[in-house]
Amino acid sequence: MEITRGTTIGWLTVLRFHSKDEYSRKFWECECKCGNETCVRESDLKRGHTRSCGCMRGWNNAKKH
Repeated sequence: MEITRGTTIGWLTVLRFHSKDEYSRKFWECECKCGNETCVRESDLKRGHTRSCGCMRGWNNAKKH
């Protein structure tokens, strides 16, 4: 899967490339469906490990009770 501006994964929509770290890992600036912005590592987006800014954790826990 190619990550580019406009790609949507879960509740995240990729806005722009952010940076590379010292290990050449890419990071992308994303906007969550809840309105928050967050910086996410490309590999976490591709694998589906990160699907929101963190807001879904509370939402999923509330749904279980």
